[in-house]
Amino acid sequence: MPEHLWVAGWVQYAENGYEIVNAASAGKSPTPKSLAVAAGITVMTPPAQIESGTKHNHTIKVSNTREFPLTVRISVDQESLISDGWSFYVDPPEIEIPAKSSKNVTLQTSSAPGIGAANYLLRAQVVPRDSIRGLSTKAQTTVISKEQDIVLIHFPGTPQAATLQNWSDLQTSPLYAKKVSIIALNDSNVNVFDFSTARAFIVPESYMSRTTLLFNTKKVLPFIDAQFKAGKPFLIWSPMNLWIVADNYPATIMSEQIKQVWHSTFGIDGEVYPWAPMLWNTSEGKAIEFGVKGNTQDMHTAGINFSVNNPLNPFTSIWVDCIRILDNEKAKAVLFFDSDKLQDPLHIAAVKIKSDKGVPAIYQGFPMECAGAGSEGTMMRQVLMHNYMDYLLNKTDISDALNPIGITMSPNPVSNQFILSIPQGIKEYSWNIYAQDGTLMSSGTSAQSQMVINCSGFSTGSYHGIVELGNQKSFIKFLVQH
Repeated sequence: MPEHLWVAGWVQYAENGYEIVNAASAGKSPTPKSLAVAAGITVMTPPAQIESGTKHNHTIKVSNTREFPLTVRISVDQESLISDGWSFYVDPPEIEIPAKSSKNVTLQTSSAPGIGAANYLLRAQVVPRDSIRGLSTKAQTTVISKEQDIVLIHFPGTPQAATLQNWSDLQTSPLYAKKVSIIALNDSNVNVFDFSTARAFIVPESYMSRTTLLFNTKKVLPFIDAQFKAGKPFLIWSPMNLWIVADNYPATIMSEQIKQVWHSTFGIDGEVYPWAPMLWNTSEGKAIEFGVKGNTQDMHTAGINFSVNNPLNPFTSIWVDCIRILDNEKAKAVLFFDSDKLQDPLHIAAVKIKSDKGVPAIYQGFPMECAGAGSEGTMMRQVLMHNYMDYLLNKTDISDALNPIGITMSPNPVSNQFILSIPQGIKEYSWNIYAQDGTLMSSGTSAQSQMVINCSGFSTGSYHGIVELGNQKSFIKFLVQH
């Protein structure tokens, strides 16, 4: 028997107690005073923009400042965001570095045809020994294709899953599928890339990255301002920027230059109200669900409603941006909050914007990924994203982001059938009705200004539908009661 023994085992609970499924053992010297050791990692070559279908090599320097040699593993972290079809390898993936020296490894990127990007989070992990505990260090770099179309910005604080959800929601639209690339923009690369071929930018701040544009970067907000003034449309959402811009913090916290991006460029500001988590239930320790709705006085927006922070949605935000319009010629409200805590004047949830030169933008005060839940929520977000992009790129004048067609239905609740009315004249349109679990219940096409849809075979419950007319989509929600 070894004097010192380390055992790794796989143990599971069974009817008669715990049982060992598998185990391995090895002699190991005790390390009560083992040293924590890290290696330095530096990307020696700048972020790159390459032709589609080509390769690029980054040089990565790995340094050892210790008086003894180290073995270091270099890897691409799973939090990296890399476009479909793009690939990479690290050569060599493990390297021996003598004392007080450094060595280089190569990170090679192979791009795919079309648009795309590889946003790398690189890690250098010291391999542990008896006398040392290996620590991990990291570095970042980015490679993007020369051609770009719709740029979805990713900030370090935003959960990878949230960015990927917003990306996938856009992939369902045939107008925008395969045209959206995810790019991590920061102060080190924002002015390196040529975005002259980009048609639009999406700037999503999650609750986790809510003040990135204000405090965690100095160059990205000026970049947004310059690109918008140069004619690039923007879709922006944030749960906190405008609250800070509106001097809820002391005025000395926020510079006038930052304020002017929202005040002058976009024509909006935030509402002034005391500091407190807006949407947090202190007694239950969870985020509060709240509603978003359209304008009940408007034919296009009446009846449009959905929820944010649904308990079934993995993404939540306990803060939102309550928007105040400064310039009514530039900004128009398209969505309103509907909550006990978010009433007038804290009620404007999203605005469409047109610059002095007619360039469109949209600012939304809640994270997109927090809206809806389940199959119904997914379809609602997809319609919302499609119509936002349709406004930005095709400049259709949306009265409401979820019902730009302006359809109406009656009655609601429904017993056996309802009438779907299309106010834009008799043109061919398609419709699909879904159950809450995403099951397609009914579908068809019509060229009638009014269409009778039979629900007599539906079970009592909530349903939703999507109506498509040309490039526009409308989302409806209704209840069947027999």
